[in-house]
Amino acid sequence: MTAFALALLALQEAPKPDYAPGLSLAVEAGGNRDIRSTRLCALSVPAGTPPSSFTPAGPFRATFEGFVSVDLGTEATFSAEGVGRLTLTINEKLALDAPGPDL
Repeated sequence: MTAFALALLALQEAPKPDYAPGLSLAVEAGGNRDIRSTRLCALSVPAGTPPSSFTPAGPFRATFEGFVSVDLGTEATFSAEGVGRLTLTINEKLALDAPGPDL
């Protein structure tokens, strides 16, 4: 490759990641895992029922991951109710750690 071609490559911008707003929900229980797309960060699991049709009733772990796009300066409120542990991570930084047992 010539020095000119290398200089052109150096001037090009690195490709930007293809982010799109949206969330995924991973539910793990009894050795099973269910992953699905969701538009809301919300989950309701009545006592004694399975958190997913692919997992058994009982203790479970639910993880929401994704990209949420908001305007700079927008205030956001997160809330949780239930029994268990909650951690909220924003931009790879721990924002909230509620060890439970009651949320």
